[in-house]
Amino acid sequence: MFEEKIGVFLPSMGIEDAGKAFATAHRLGFRCCQPWCIDREIAHEMKAGQSADAVRDARDKYGFTISALSGYMDFTADDAKRKVKEFRRQIDLAVEFGAGAVCTETGRNFSSRDDKTAWSRLTEALKEICRYAEDKGVAVAIEMGPRDLVATVAGYNRLRELVDSPRLKVNYDPANIVRGGGDPLAVLRELKSEVAHAHIKDALPERQMPLGQGKVDFATMFRLLEESGYEGYFAIEKEYASDKAQVECVAEGYQYIREILRRREEKPCLAK
Repeated sequence: MFEEKIGVFLPSMGIEDAGKAFATAHRLGFRCCQPWCIDREIAHEMKAGQSADAVRDARDKYGFTISALSGYMDFTADDAKRKVKEFRRQIDLAVEFGAGAVCTETGRNFSSRDDKTAWSRLTEALKEICRYAEDKGVAVAIEMGPRDLVATVAGYNRLRELVDSPRLKVNYDPANIVRGGGDPLAVLRELKSEVAHAHIKDALPERQMPLGQGKVDFATMFRLLEESGYEGYFAIEKEYASDKAQVECVAEGYQYIREILRRREEKPCLAK
């Protein structure tokens, strides 16, 4: 069911040139991806963005579906208003590219999850962004991580109540939940109806790991999402350190996930 919707988080390829990144992803068998089109200066993380024109040209050349766009910015910072403007541009690009979601996080390195200034800035920014997204039919998908202001189910529910928009959703990243000391399947059971996009990434509590070497139970993850009626996309994301080339790590992870999905498809046949 999900195999055709397994894509790659394009920066994980380690290839800055969009054309070459798409060509390599196509060679590996991917037909969908989550690109990064944000200027380096404004981005939440210091990743070099690829121009929208380059992504558009490569998408058309290789026949890719854009699963989501990357809008990772810190809306708790002093320049939150400037980032809201940039995020609106990402929503416009998502409409043009036919992507159903723009993914983001909620501010980094918080020792206190009750920081009133941070919550105020984040809430006001997301209210404006989600109002804009409502008119465009795009989801604003929050990714919860151990360093983020919103790092738990309770934090997401608090944010959802404050923002009060049907366009606020979740970019489910099970490895981030493991890194924060949580149970990714327990989180998914509570938030599965909120998931608009998902990352495929593995981890132990102390570090990111290659797919299949961490704590994430991907077979159960796929089952829960299927049972919930999930029809969205997945992006394999590689963040762990390795002596291997990034492309090789992504390729191995992709084959691992395809094998899990193949086994899931075989089980009903074996039961007959």
